[in-house]
Amino acid sequence: MSAAAYAAVLGLLVLAVDQVAVTDTKEPWLQLAGAAIVAGCLLTAGFFAWTAWQRHRDGLEQRVVLWGLGAAGTAALAALSLYVLVQLVDVLSLVSGADVHLTKPQIEALPRPPGAVLVNEQPGPAQTETIYETFRVKDLAQVATFYRTALPQRGWTEEAGDPTGAARVGQTLNFDKGRFVTSVSFTQVAGSGEFSISVTHLPPELQLSPPASGTGSPTPS
Repeated sequence: MSAAAYAAVLGLLVLAVDQVAVTDTKEPWLQLAGAAIVAGCLLTAGFFAWTAWQRHRDGLEQRVVLWGLGAAGTAALAALSLYVLVQLVDVLSLVSGADVHLTKPQIEALPRPPGAVLVNEQPGPAQTETIYETFRVKDLAQVATFYRTALPQRGWTEEAGDPTGAARVGQTLNFDKGRFVTSVSFTQVAGSGEFSISVTHLPPELQLSPPASGTGSPTPS
């Protein structure tokens, strides 16, 4: 029984490591590999504890101590492996990224200010449908005006904001189109520098409020 259990654990570990090496979707296989390591440690701790009990029944107390220490050590290793596995699951849930099959085409179709250079593109956290892009431009002062002019021409409706049209540090401009929300954020508004833009797809279960008078797009409630 013990040999069969070890063989099963080893088989799972080999399969998981092989899949991590050859597939793009690594998250479930990393978790499976971690679970196999934890299971192997627990099996070994159980075997050591059982052997220690047998040596105790045989009156071999010196060997009991050795086997007992082995059981305690492997049990501690199992606990450490379990902790690392839990942390790995938490980290992977963040870095594995959002589902961007709907939002990536949207953000790629957005106009860019003249001279804007793409610095970075990355998905949002897992279990979201958000994608981010960061751009560098020579004149940040023109970015807000550019998007307030260009996006409405493409069917986007700006949410209520500064009526003067001036961008402010820390400000985010939000534009809606159906269940998509585009946000433009600034950390500075003058000179050369970077700004970020994101597109989020609101899930179907999120209710949208009717559009306010004079606007063309509903807003999430």
